[in-house]
Amino acid sequence: MSFKEMLARDSAAVFMNLAEFGEEHELAGMTITVVLEEVSDFDSYGNQSFIPPAADPELPRRILVLHCLTSAVPTEAVQGGCVSFDGEPHVVISRHDGLGDHTRLEITRRGYRYA
Repeated sequence: MSFKEMLARDSAAVFMNLAEFGEEHELAGMTITVVLEEVSDFDSYGNQSFIPPAADPELPRRILVLHCLTSAVPTEAVQGGCVSFDGEPHVVISRHDGLGDHTRLEITRRGYRYA
């Protein structure tokens, strides 16, 4: 077994494990296991190049980072696209595939208008 195969196996066994770090959430109508991270310090967030304009600057900004299996991410989850997350519309800020069999998906909801 190669190092990459061992890493993918260990990642699925630990990080995507519901008893460890994984959580079940709805993404585009499908229940998937993710490791969820919320960016709280928005102003120092590095990837602001594709964040949609605020509908109301007074509303708090919220960015969620989802780490999940690439096979679980719907094809419509592309930069600039809209997907539902836990029943609410979200804009995809960025999608990073190529992390073995994992994807890092950055989305935003609160405080933004949707096209």
